Amino acid sequence: MARVYLGIGGNIGNTQAYFLQAFAELTARGVHVKRVSDFIRTKPYGGVAQADFLNAVIEADTAYEPYELLKVLKKLELELGRKESVRWGPRCIDLDILLYDDLVLHSAELNIPHKDMYNRDFVMIPLRQLVDDV
Repeated sequence: MARVYLGIGGNIGNTQAYFLQAFAELTARGVHVKRVSDFIRTKPYGGVAQADFLNAVIEADTAYEPYELLKVLKKLELELGRKESVRWGPRCIDLDILLYDDLVLHSAELNIPHKDMYNRDFVMIPLRQLVDDV
């Protein structure tokens, strides 16, 4: 089993309800949620005018390899109602792999650790609640 940290965020609809659905669905699909950071409200990232986001970080264990996990997360986003829009635009749910054990991976499809996460307070504030040495 790998220890993973996932970012979760959203700013459309009842975001907290989407989060709770995602936690249950992740566990049902083999991504066993162990702990969740506090939920925090943050300003949008990327310059698109929109509502503030609700963000958190999930600590979980999984047997999925990184690319398999990415497919599980993207499928769950769609099932929960995420629609494609402009980059960094509004969304009901966003799930990202932040860390996967101590793996370092850089490809066109996936970057672990998550690209630029160290410059994003909406990731680092909740992540530091769960991990001491990031």
